[in-house]
Amino acid sequence: MKTILTTLVITLSIMSINAQSFTKEKQQAIYSFLNEFKASANAKDRTQLLEMVEPYEIEGKKVNEFIVDKAIEANQNSTKDFSYSDQAMKILVDDLVEDFEPLSEKVREILNKNDEFHKIIHQLPNNKIAMLNHNKVHVILTLNDSGIKLLFWENLNDLIQ
Repeated sequence: MKTILTTLVITLSIMSINAQSFTKEKQQAIYSFLNEFKASANAKDRTQLLEMVEPYEIEGKKVNEFIVDKAIEANQNSTKDFSYSDQAMKILVDDLVEDFEPLSEKVREILNKNDEFHKIIHQLPNNKIAMLNHNKVHVILTLNDSGIKLLFWENLNDLIQ
């Protein structure tokens, strides 16, 4: 799983020069989702968190459960895959929501090479997938008609380092 995630991190670092931005309405929806995620993590509401994360497996491991476990753990000293802390989420929500952009075609092509991501993103247009790339921090959200879900994040705690 580490190799796949390392490849994804490198992939996310490759952004299109012609990146677009979301409307204020979509930014507000992302802001609300991230705040709700943070509140659910603080409440250690595993059921709610699982509903907020896209379900998929990599190498037989349920990634959504791993993400939720890390959010409930909330270890600000962790820098491993899917690490999470309330302090890092606060910075993401307060300072970086406007930096989310629609998925670029170049990144889509690379993500489509991963079967698990392809299963999820192939059915959504680029403007229904939000990406954040901030230094080493990478976040991908799906913006379905049924609501927003977290697909992936990496190095979130780098925001507090």
